[in-house]
Amino acid sequence: MITQAIHLHSALTIDYHSVYKDVITKRTVMPIEIYEQDNNQYLRAYCFSAIDYREFRIDRIMTAETSSETEPIGTAKPGSDKLKFSI
Repeated sequence: MITQAIHLHSALTIDYHSVYKDVITKRTVMPIEIYEQDNNQYLRAYCFSAIDYREFRIDRIMTAETSSETEPIGTAKPGSDKLKFSI
């Protein structure tokens, strides 16, 4: 499913197990590529939850399903327009 989402440029909702915090989080990601390093496979993706690029170890992705997320990469979360800057 992950490889298909990369080829179709479609988002995924994943349940990811963070070993360091020992929690499972639900994230919506736009997969970019899968690569291997130190005998582990990783998914490089844009994470809409973190509003940044992240890397996820494939063996820690508990579930993955297609998502209807179409938000462009780099778009801010709702409510972030309340931040005002002046020079």
